[in-house]
Amino acid sequence: MQAVHPSAVVAREETPSRPRLQRIGGAGAVLLGAGSIITWVVFLISVKAFGHQPMVIGKVGQSYDYLQVMLPLLLPLTLLVSAASLVALQFVRALEERLRSTSPTLSPIASLYGQVGLVAFQVMLLAFFFIEFRFVAGSGRQAVEGLIPAFFVVYSVAGLVAALFLAVWIFLVSWMARGDGGLPRVLRYLGFLAAVVLVMGEFEEFGPDHPVEVFLVGTSLLTGIWLVWAGALLWLRPLPSRPHVQADLP
Repeated sequence: MQAVHPSAVVAREETPSRPRLQRIGGAGAVLLGAGSIITWVVFLISVKAFGHQPMVIGKVGQSYDYLQVMLPLLLPLTLLVSAASLVALQFVRALEERLRSTSPTLSPIASLYGQVGLVAFQVMLLAFFFIEFRFVAGSGRQAVEGLIPAFFVVYSVAGLVAALFLAVWIFLVSWMARGDGGLPRVLRYLGFLAAVVLVMGEFEEFGPDHPVEVFLVGTSLLTGIWLVWAGALLWLRPLPSRPHVQADLP
């Protein structure tokens, strides 16, 4: 068999997987960020404008009343944000690929933190969906109130894990995303700030009545803006396709 000379190796075609991953991931980040911002707005309007008492750990009756009155808004919003968080897993992969050339060792570690954080966030949303769906299923007040203490535990623990892992992920991504192909300086600074607020939102207690929504309210605005901005950049400026190398056999 005749050996193939190196000069006979040519690029035959381009694989579209790279820009497709970037665009899908970017779209997922934009959707998740927008959903987080909408959640923040819905909570503030419900509490400030309409005077609803929010869910508070230990106040089962008050939490039941809030869940019941907000059901038409929170149930579909939870489903939409949950679906967006699944698509946003591709955003984690897209960022890893984008930053691999500048940080080949750190980028997979950051990606792992992002994936764990989004999965924990998904668990938190599923817990919320489960308790909200009890109303749709026709469960009585006593039955739903009996589930709320366990819901508080799952929701709070999943929220804590999500906040910590997402904070590390956003911080590492913002740290690595310097130079060409990275993120703008202002966006990186916003990422650092969002990471700090994610951690503070979980560990700062603002009085004895600490709303369960503190994760969504205290963190979703900055994190949501960061996700929308970074996702839009990946969507608009995806990485180019890699050439598919194939040998020209004589």
